[in-house]
Amino acid sequence: MTLRAVARSLPKVTRPALARRGKAFAALATDWTAIVGAELAAATLPERLTAPAERDADAGGVLTVRVAGGAAMELQHLGPQLIDRINAYLGFRAVTRLKLRQAPLPGRRRLPRETGPPSQADVAVVSAAVAEIGDPGLRAALTRLGLALKGAGRERT
Repeated sequence: MTLRAVARSLPKVTRPALARRGKAFAALATDWTAIVGAELAAATLPERLTAPAERDADAGGVLTVRVAGGAAMELQHLGPQLIDRINAYLGFRAVTRLKLRQAPLPGRRRLPRETGPPSQADVAVVSAAVAEIGDPGLRAALTRLGLALKGAGRERT
């Protein structure tokens, strides 16, 4: 028996559940990263695809996209290209307009920043790592970077 990545099986599992919202939306939701790219997918989430008011062959629906933070402005500028990419991916004119809803994405909480000073153990580890660097300015900068990375890796309560 071979192991497979969960991500490869996920579309097969989620597609039937999403089919209630329509096959086009199911394809968008499961393949969103492939359609828009990893960077844009990290800041966006398709929420709903509404059917056009009239039953015209050329009419497409409105795709509501949840957008996190400052990505809304970028998505607004990329709207026409994104609509073309979505329609090309689906193979028909499913979307004619994007409706952006600026809101936090589910399951992506921002962690609070460290407020306390670094521990003595962290200072010792970082100092030892940069001890052989001759340039004092570079050594100081790398020390600050190392301590910031150590602080970012600490467990938050």
